[in-house]
Amino acid sequence: MKLNGPFRIAVVGTSCSGKSTLAKEISKKLSIKYIEQDQLFWRPGWVQVPQDEFRIALLNEISGNQWTICGNHSSFKNEIWSRATHIVWLNYPFHIIWRRALKRTLRRVFLKEKCCNGNVESFRHAFLSTNSILWWVLKTHRKRQVEYSALKSDQILRLKFIEHQSPTETMNWLRNLDC
Repeated sequence: MKLNGPFRIAVVGTSCSGKSTLAKEISKKLSIKYIEQDQLFWRPGWVQVPQDEFRIALLNEISGNQWTICGNHSSFKNEIWSRATHIVWLNYPFHIIWRRALKRTLRRVFLKEKCCNGNVESFRHAFLSTNSILWWVLKTHRKRQVEYSALKSDQILRLKFIEHQSPTETMNWLRNLDC
């Protein structure tokens, strides 16, 4: 698929859909800046950055002419989308997302894999908390589908909206991505 630059691409989807992985690959392929919202949002020790500080950091990151960003922090979605040229939505079925969420959680908990500024997920938080990523996936998967389906047809956005419904479809698109 041929894209015309400049490229300001927002990769969205429910948690564990592969947003970060895809955004990194797009960044490499198009030689553009990669921005991960969670890196801006979380400090070490799972401390949230204050809202105003997060907004300033985010606006600074997206002020450039070419980037790809991943994340679903809805507080500042309008700022991101008003600058974006493309939205890539990873709209995968729940069974794929759930399998990925479980696999990622197990890997992070038992292998102490670091994420978001060196943070590590604990067993207690991952499996016994209503703030766990697994619980979050259960709560938000359908909500994201409804939200992004509505936005996909919103002509006011004037964005190129690209929806992928399977990892294979996403990988084929990425392989054929050209500028």
